[in-house]
Amino acid sequence: MQYNNITKDMENILKNELKQKQLIEKYKFNKAMTYKGYYKFYQFLAYMGIFTLIIALIIIIQLLNNGV
Repeated sequence: MQYNNITKDMENILKNELKQKQLIEKYKFNKAMTYKGYYKFYQFLAYMGIFTLIIALIIIIQLLNNGV
């Protein structure tokens, strides 16, 4: 009878360890995806800044060429 209880306890321990490993992997995946999202967001902001700068330079050049 005791042996049966010990095996059930070991099964429970192994199940809990598996759940913990899955949670850790899920956390690592979510963390990586969050950093990827931040990277894409700041990359988008950088591209928008460069695009805005180019448009501003074009407008300034047009104003200077028209003699303002």
